[in-house]
Amino acid sequence: MRKLQALVRHILTETGISRENVAAFLDQGAVVLTGRNLGHGVEVCVLKYDGVIDIERSDYDGIALLALVSGWLQSHDPDRDGLEDPEVNAAVNDLSTTDVQIAVEFQERIEIIPDECGPITFAGKRWRVAPVPVDVAERVDGMSGGIR
Repeated sequence: MRKLQALVRHILTETGISRENVAAFLDQGAVVLTGRNLGHGVEVCVLKYDGVIDIERSDYDGIALLALVSGWLQSHDPDRDGLEDPEVNAAVNDLSTTDVQIAVEFQERIEIIPDECGPITFAGKRWRVAPVPVDVAERVDGMSGGIR
């Protein structure tokens, strides 16, 4: 749901549309259990869902809104392989306002790291939700050969 929240925040910031005119919710959610060991933590599941954004009485340019959403997705959600493209529905209210609904399929990894005071019990330990740190090698020793 973090991606949906971030996208809504971006729409509000960039368009000036009033928060009172925007509602967002998760639809068709599915939790895929993974339990994948990531070294310093665990990917416990992947959340797949449709993020639905309803914008009411908007006078913002609809084409510009779609470009804004598309640009954000391409810049901030690089793991979109296999996900559907966004869907949009619009209803014209009058000569100056439109109701717009945008549905975006998202997929988010849910990772946990060890924490003695964490709220989650898993595999006999306490954990908290957080991105798992990744160790990056700064050099490689003991290898022969070259890169071709």
